[in-house]
Amino acid sequence: MFHRTAAIIVLLGLGSLTSVSQAAEKSPTARLAHGRQIAENVCSACHVIGANQEFAPLLNPPAPAFADIAGRPDSTRAALRHFVLTTHWDEKTLPLRMPNPSLTDSQVDDVLGYLLSLRKP
Repeated sequence: MFHRTAAIIVLLGLGSLTSVSQAAEKSPTARLAHGRQIAENVCSACHVIGANQEFAPLLNPPAPAFADIAGRPDSTRAALRHFVLTTHWDEKTLPLRMPNPSLTDSQVDDVLGYLLSLRKP
């Protein structure tokens, strides 16, 4: 049942990406908005991605909030990119780890841009 629920969450998130436009040639503000939209569609099932999130994460307890991740000293764009692109749950072992979000490079860049915009000065 757990595997089925996790698979449904990932598929719903990925399916919703078809309505999200590509970020090529967009302004920085548009790319941040695009990154938040992807995060709402894909990441919010496990993470609190920002204020006014429509639904609470399904994962209980939730994965670290984006604001907490952004505030970590080791949260560089390069480190986060590596994590998102390579750290994937095998759908068998517990504890649950980050599933493969199956995002394009441009989408990863936009999500990371949004995430890092939450960093407090």
